[in-house]
Amino acid sequence: MRNTHCVWLWTCLLFSVLPGCSARVRTTAQAPVAPAGQSPAQISNVIVVHSSAGYWPGCKDFVANLAVRGAPATIIHGWEVSRTADRIVAARQSGSQTGPLVLVGYSRGANDAVRLTRRLQDSGIKVNKLVLMETAVNDSIPANVESCLNIYQTSDVTEWLPAFRGLPVTVESPETQLTNYNLRFHDEGIARADLNHFTVCRNYAVLGMISEQVTATFESHAEPLEERSETQLVGGRW
Repeated sequence: MRNTHCVWLWTCLLFSVLPGCSARVRTTAQAPVAPAGQSPAQISNVIVVHSSAGYWPGCKDFVANLAVRGAPATIIHGWEVSRTADRIVAARQSGSQTGPLVLVGYSRGANDAVRLTRRLQDSGIKVNKLVLMETAVNDSIPANVESCLNIYQTSDVTEWLPAFRGLPVTVESPETQLTNYNLRFHDEGIARADLNHFTVCRNYAVLGMISEQVTATFESHAEPLEERSETQLVGGRW
């Protein structure tokens, strides 16, 4: 009888704990990651887009480095594009968010970042800087993007696997400043044999290049890319 009573108590305790745990897991998965000191209701001027699968080792370190540089970022996943667009539009319309808007995406997340710019275009919101890294599929950049840097590396080994290679992009407006930056041809120091679609996202030189582009947008509202040398682009510090 005593054993039966103990089993009953443990069963009740287990079912009282599990719902709370599962609820917390769902909330964590759905909410964007906000930097320290930023409330969940706020959204940064810099949006870093994960792919839906969420592969980007070292992304949080990259975002922490942006915060140190004075450009705190909000991390989202591909499935949050629509909700994030609504939040940005609301923030812009209310005046709670001002200044340049920067989007950064890697792999499928890069294509999701393009989707986000398109959603913002529907509401007349300009994206001052769009930085793409290893886009998974060919894409075109909407006309509301002021400047786009697309970093990628073609590879003979993975040419037959489109999902595992970077690709150039096109623009829908001649007013958009576009740089398709193929690491394989532009920088011998970066385009090494061990740099591929899965490792480029944690390469210090590449991340330094992106960090400089992001902070330059806030410092001087982005110097035109065509007036900057390749050495300036690649010589960023992580």
